[in-house]
Amino acid sequence: MTVLQESTTDTALGALRAGRPVVLLDDLGPHPERELVFAARSATTALVAGVVRRTSGFLVVTLPEPEADRLRLAAQSPADRGAPAYGVSVDAEGVGTGISAADRARTISLLGTPGTAPDVFTRPGHVITYRAHPDGVLGRATGREAAFDLVRLAGAGFAVAGAALTSDEPLPGLPVVTASGVLAHRLSH
Repeated sequence: MTVLQESTTDTALGALRAGRPVVLLDDLGPHPERELVFAARSATTALVAGVVRRTSGFLVVTLPEPEADRLRLAAQSPADRGAPAYGVSVDAEGVGTGISAADRARTISLLGTPGTAPDVFTRPGHVITYRAHPDGVLGRATGREAAFDLVRLAGAGFAVAGAALTSDEPLPGLPVVTASGVLAHRLSH
């Protein structure tokens, strides 16, 4: 895997604040992966379409466990220390097939909007949810928790969306940050 020049955490936070995606290298697990992540509240059709073109297209929205509970996004399997905490998949009520960039942008945006009612989602859908540990990467050392922390630290909401990059091609102009760098940032602040 080609590793791009790592940016500072502050550069990544600025990009997320501005509604732009960042590349997150999950170097905390046994298999390093790169994800393209963005604040869920920043989801637009153009942004989602761009992310889908550059990634697996398997979009996951990470939100805090208490918010997932409030939205009735049940865990797909029992919680286990360190294990992934995926929740049910959803579509926003009233979208078309749910798979288009516009439909997924609407669903992602609603997942990242405070006070969204649980009944505005149909289950199952095309957007996977992930239940982040409330303490973020300090509570569960994974790339998803690191992405969750980045969005919170940026003041860009409480939910983050992302998908795995499928190519080692560089993405010019996008900040690159490591999950271990986010963990170090959290530990030092």
